[in-house]
Amino acid sequence: LDDLVAAGRLAPPDLLYLGRKACWPAREVCVDDPPSGVEVRLRLVRPSFSYKTTAYVLYASGARKLLRSGFLSHLLPLDDFLPALYGRHEPGPGLARADVDALVAGAPRLTAYAVRPLACWERRGLSDTEASEEVAGRT
Repeated sequence: LDDLVAAGRLAPPDLLYLGRKACWPAREVCVDDPPSGVEVRLRLVRPSFSYKTTAYVLYASGARKLLRSGFLSHLLPLDDFLPALYGRHEPGPGLARADVDALVAGAPRLTAYAVRPLACWERRGLSDTEASEEVAGRT
């Protein structure tokens, strides 16, 4: 990742997912391009909407953006908050949350990447946010 950023091929990351559930993996685009003949165990992708945030790296730039996001005025589950800060998502049952997108509309955007396949995963496989209540109109 550092080499790709130094070469100007990728924007510096704010967030790197090491383990998560990608809701639309077919929509994720690989952003690294290894040289021909080089075996690569992990690929970098632009993440789609994700749940089950199991492990991630938050860079200093990402931490500064989170602090400027106004998260203290509307505390949200991490699995809803992070994806809302790196992109807008199509609504769907148990997937995107228009109410969350609206709450963070003015927040700084995160530059996020993810590794594929997962570098780590959760054993129990449950997400607390897949059934969380809507937050529209609440502060």
